[in-house]
Amino acid sequence: ALFVLDNCEHITETVAGMLDVVLGVTAAPHFLVTSREPLGLLDEYQLTLEPLAVAADATSPAIALFRGTAARVGARLGDSDLSKIASVCDHLDGHPLSIELAAAQLRQLTVDQLAARLEDRFELLARGRSSNRQASLIAVLEDTWSMLEPEAQRLLVQLGAFPAGFGLDEIEHVAGGLDVGAAGRTVGGLVERNLVVTDGTGGYRLLETVKLFAQRQAEADHAAERHTQWVLDSLRLQPEDAWYSSMSLAVWVLRHDDDWRAVEDRLVAARRWDELSDLFRGSGSYFHNRIPGAAAMAQIRRIEGYLDQVDPTDRRTLVSCYLVGGYAGLSARRPDWIQLGGDRAVELTTDGSPLDRAVALVLGSWMIALRDADSAIETLCEAFDIAESCGAPGVANVALAYQGVHHALAGRVDEVHGLLGRLDSRLDAADPDGDQLAQYLALTVRLAVGVVNDPEQGRRAADRREETHTESPIGFGVLDTAASAGIGDVAGTRWRMREAIRSWEERSADDGFPDWLIPLAVLAHALGDLERCRTLVTAIRRSPVPTHNFLHTIIYRQLRDQVGLATDNPLDTHTIEDIFDDAMNWMDTLDHSPTS
Repeated sequence: ALFVLDNCEHITETVAGMLDVVLGVTAAPHFLVTSREPLGLLDEYQLTLEPLAVAADATSPAIALFRGTAARVGARLGDSDLSKIASVCDHLDGHPLSIELAAAQLRQLTVDQLAARLEDRFELLARGRSSNRQASLIAVLEDTWSMLEPEAQRLLVQLGAFPAGFGLDEIEHVAGGLDVGAAGRTVGGLVERNLVVTDGTGGYRLLETVKLFAQRQAEADHAAERHTQWVLDSLRLQPEDAWYSSMSLAVWVLRHDDDWRAVEDRLVAARRWDELSDLFRGSGSYFHNRIPGAAAMAQIRRIEGYLDQVDPTDRRTLVSCYLVGGYAGLSARRPDWIQLGGDRAVELTTDGSPLDRAVALVLGSWMIALRDADSAIETLCEAFDIAESCGAPGVANVALAYQGVHHALAGRVDEVHGLLGRLDSRLDAADPDGDQLAQYLALTVRLAVGVVNDPEQGRRAADRREETHTESPIGFGVLDTAASAGIGDVAGTRWRMREAIRSWEERSADDGFPDWLIPLAVLAHALGDLERCRTLVTAIRRSPVPTHNFLHTIIYRQLRDQVGLATDNPLDTHTIEDIFDDAMNWMDTLDHSPTS
């Protein structure tokens, strides 16, 4: 016989005791038990029901459930509504009860009106038959909440302060009032009750509905403030020099991007400008590492809003805003903001913090370098001297590395190698673990200057950078692909190109042009197809959008010096996408061998 025991979470001990007795005297019956937590029996086989899969497709389980429920209440939905329904189901985490309750609201709401009200989902989804406790989303969560021990309730409230995923280390830092080791035990219990879900790699997250419920309980717990202080303290514990020069700190901010953004929003909402400045200054190496283009554009828009609110006499906050805006300008392809951020930061640090002054001069050199490399290098020499005098060798090394970048832009390869040799000596003595941004920049400059003139050196630099900085937040797929192209490695170029473009599309709203023409132009040059190389170089030059960063520009200028520009502008008769597709098709026809 098969016995089905449904919704046993409120009487798990009673059910477990009964089953233990029955199964102790006979193996004949089988029991199918549903519960929001396991019974803990020896012979128990546990099957966790995952959320329903969501996709904008009529066959998606979540969509099918939504449409089936909507049909029962008389709502008519067509295929044109699929993307909106998918958005609603995704916002509800694919949770079946939530989806059913939401679809039932189509008696009186449109899909658009329903989507707009999901932030108030507990009120929206609490309508059901008064006799049916399971027909209310808030009732289900309140029942589960009432079954938790006080320690588990307290931890769940604190986890609601995380905007996205978190690990055990983060839980232990943010959780308040728990004994040592209690966080790990308690979160395990929340996982068993399906209130916390795991990602299979040691990370955790709350489903959006559970998170909103936890935040409703958090008014007297100050969980959000503890989360804010944890992020700020994590940055403040680092030496000031590391704020602008540490790669590991940049990776930390990248991993906690959602936490960082939530803290930014809280500080701005409360007009806590001094702490916002700490947040920005402490994350300088992350912003310097070129955040994705779409995120950079959004950051610039936020900075523009902050500048309208900050007191004009608050130089410290203004400087941090202009520095972040200038860094973001590079990723967002906004020369106006690179110029504005650098100029204003330099202007505001004339008699301020020496460290801020040195960092501002590094940023201020960027736009100068495109028109006057010597003046840019003089600016960097000043930044180097200031950083050295105020005990910030990491920032001094960054200034030295950018001197190499600016010499490379001017085509002075010998000077580049001389400067990088000097930088290597400083880094070997001070940073054997290779944590500094300057070391990464040095390897990247070697890669860029070697791609055309010394391809083997370029490939070695790319390999070394990949070995030593596997977690770098900087996305330099164009450069790595160009390094393979420089040695004529057709197969490697083809594979890297497709992988790099896929990665680029995942993290950026930018189409990547004209930069994606650079590796193809390098490959054409390496294989002796100079006419094709010239056409691609000319398309890069005539593109209405600038290259993404200075390192790409270095390679472009080397190619231009080698093959020159075509008389006719290929963009007069073809789009840049057409030119790219044609070059990719050409590459696909080539032999795979590295020597082809």
